[in-house]
Amino acid sequence: MTTTPPLAPAVDAPRSVLSSLRYARTAASAWEVETARLVVAWVAEHAIPDAGPESTERVIGPDEPIERPALAGLEAPMQLAGPGAPLVPDLEFCEVAATLCMSPDAARGYVGEVTELAFRLPHLWDRVSSGQVRLWRAREVARSTRILPPDGAAWVDAQLAPVIGSCSGAQVQRAVAAALDRFDAEAAEARRREADEHRHFDIHLDEPGGPDLIGAAGTAAVEGMIDLADALDLDAAVSASAAQLQALGCTESLDARRARAVGEIARRDLMLPLPSAERTESDLESAGPPPVSRPEGVVEQLSGIDGQRPDTNGGSLDVRAPVPGDPGRRIELVLHLGVDALNPALDPALESGPGSGAVGRCENTRSPVSAEQIRAWCGSPGTKVLVRPVVDLAGHYPAECYEIPGRLRRQVAMRDPHCVFPSCTRRARACDLDHIVPFEQGGPTCGCNLAPLCRRHHRAKTHGSWSYVMVTPGTYLWTSPGGELWLVDGRGTFAVPTRVPSHAAPDTPCGHAAHRDRAEPPDRPISDPARLVPAANTQPSGTQIYDTQVDPAPRANRPAVDEWLDPPPF
Repeated sequence: MTTTPPLAPAVDAPRSVLSSLRYARTAASAWEVETARLVVAWVAEHAIPDAGPESTERVIGPDEPIERPALAGLEAPMQLAGPGAPLVPDLEFCEVAATLCMSPDAARGYVGEVTELAFRLPHLWDRVSSGQVRLWRAREVARSTRILPPDGAAWVDAQLAPVIGSCSGAQVQRAVAAALDRFDAEAAEARRREADEHRHFDIHLDEPGGPDLIGAAGTAAVEGMIDLADALDLDAAVSASAAQLQALGCTESLDARRARAVGEIARRDLMLPLPSAERTESDLESAGPPPVSRPEGVVEQLSGIDGQRPDTNGGSLDVRAPVPGDPGRRIELVLHLGVDALNPALDPALESGPGSGAVGRCENTRSPVSAEQIRAWCGSPGTKVLVRPVVDLAGHYPAECYEIPGRLRRQVAMRDPHCVFPSCTRRARACDLDHIVPFEQGGPTCGCNLAPLCRRHHRAKTHGSWSYVMVTPGTYLWTSPGGELWLVDGRGTFAVPTRVPSHAAPDTPCGHAAHRDRAEPPDRPISDPARLVPAANTQPSGTQIYDTQVDPAPRANRPAVDEWLDPPPF
């Protein structure tokens, strides 16, 4: 017997291929969401009431094999998602797997992620159901949150649901790690100890050339897992040595120079003033006491912007390079953490209770780190700690020149953590800062006229007929060469109907004279760009459609994001 596959929609003559592609993608997304809804309905219909701790031993966990010899011939409750989600009968689940045409393990993964969404991540599930978020993006989050307690999953849901459109997989993992530190400190510490036990550094001298260069003479593969701060130290040292080799006339590629730099560092051995293992105890006694290093934890309070006092409730800790010859940190390790979190006695709320774990963020890698780890790094011998004030993201600090001061760069990078081109996630600190209104046309060098663009998208804007305007700080309206409109903000990228005029101008420009007198963009303006707000879609799609007739929701009604996070989270 043969089956006839459903026919693909035919391309109408007046419609372009891209229009038909958009229609097909919308239809596919709608069927994905409908399938997920039916799976959730089956789970709710077959849910087994939780019998309490006495029945826990019989429950098949998410990571256990579905078939267990101890339960041969018996039906057992099966856990599909995290704590608090419904349990289902394992034998009846076989019918679901067959209906989905999946293997039991694949079906358990898919159904488990959908169950996690519907029962533990309700805000994200609502956005999936309304077509505002693609199912596969939400499943990435659900796949990671199953290890969290209910409070932790709810926190991640509140943090990520409004901004999931602009979050990468790495950002999701960082949010989950932060939730584990806050809501299950014991489990987080256990995972951290486990990670410490897996640290290693291997030089494969018995495998010349590595797996990709078997038989290559004169090379060896090196791989390992080391502490984050040590990895940043090593990367900085290798980069500096590679640059020195280039300055001395080495014409090899950057990768080759970095590899050569590791050998140079090993031969210098300047950062390891340790006695050789072959020296005797009498040699050590005659060598005298070790050199005295600088005091630990030297802290300096930096003045705020324009002489203001720094904010003592939070800020960033810069672990700076010590003086030459001092065996301390050689890099700038930027850590964000409230000052009170460094001393829990100052804030009793940090000592116990759900969500009491103090979590900071390492800006170098954009990863969450515990307060204990930050204390250890800041307490390393020879480390110099500088406390910087919180940057006022709404402030205006115009410069009279084209060059952008470091203060403005930090302000823009904290407001827009990544390239503001539609769907781009390249880090802002690796991007160019673009004058939205060109400087030669009167555009000021100010945060209200600067946005981070990666080099590729900077070229697309300058030479590729793409254009954009800042609707409000952190919100941008882009126009493609074909006339498509895209709205980009901290929540992600959204498609705007082409019936809306193609450009917007800020309603309330900043007060400094350069901005008041700047030349306006030559394109046609939108009368009220603030009315561009998401509208509920009846047909799901990968990007959100905007309705120009609905007033935006008050900012106070949006889910709160913790103060120590940059939007989007992590």
